[in-house]
Amino acid sequence: MIFFFVLLVAMFLALVVQHFIGPVPVIGSRVLLMPIIMFYGALAVFFYGFRYIKQYVVKVGQSLAKTFSRF
Repeated sequence: MIFFFVLLVAMFLALVVQHFIGPVPVIGSRVLLMPIIMFYGALAVFFYGFRYIKQYVVKVGQSLAKTFSRF
């Protein structure tokens, strides 16, 4: 849960910072930081959740093994 709030604050700060960064002189385009942090967050939160899914699957598997070993 803390990781989510850290990403939320990082996205807000990136939005503010990207407003003040000027265009790249060579090509004249702006640097967009918020999409970079948002995509990183989406990928990181996805893999961060695998820890809990794995623990849940192991517990369910153990419970099923106990249930069916009685028969």
